[in-house]
Amino acid sequence: VLLAGMILALIVLVVWLSSRMKFVFLENVLAGHAKVAEPWSRAGAAGWSLFWWRLAFGAAILAFFGTLAAMWWIRFAVPFLEGNPITLGPAIWMTLLSFPLMIVAAYAGCFLEHFVVPIMAKHGLSATAAWGRFLGLFRENAVPFLLFGLFLIPLWILVWAVVVAVVLLTCCTALLIAIVPYLWMVPMLPVYYTYRALGPEFLAQFGAEWDCRS
Repeated sequence: VLLAGMILALIVLVVWLSSRMKFVFLENVLAGHAKVAEPWSRAGAAGWSLFWWRLAFGAAILAFFGTLAAMWWIRFAVPFLEGNPITLGPAIWMTLLSFPLMIVAAYAGCFLEHFVVPIMAKHGLSATAAWGRFLGLFRENAVPFLLFGLFLIPLWILVWAVVVAVVLLTCCTALLIAIVPYLWMVPMLPVYYTYRALGPEFLAQFGAEWDCRS
């Protein structure tokens, strides 16, 4: 119980730090500078709003999948362990039920990172208000935004294919870089910079209201 509590506290701390640092990194990318203290101070209210939204969203997803896993265990795993006949029906429909939510959750995370956070930064909105503003734009341009999410999949596959190739070509000695976070971030910075700039660049095509670069 103590270990679980420590892990939970660490997760909450990481979510809080990353929520605020998203605005710091976004400002540095859009403004072309490398500051921490000033953007960190300015990101106070937005960082807290994003933190609470991410925490609530993560708890809802965890509760759903936890409930689904418990139902799967009771209806499928327990009868199997007790040597009783197994009915695949419950396992199949519960598995099928999880796929749409996984897709929705993946897109929600993608849209939050690339579009909602820049909208929060530009207009000084809370996470919920920024979501409402983004969804209005999404309803009018659903296909381009859905394709944007799909575009990220081969992009990240390419990035990690290069990383794996480098690791193999160096006989795994490149993994030593990952031990020191700073050394890992230096070669990966162009990737993270491009990834962070994609959302604002994509939003800018919909007009000045959505141009977060200014």
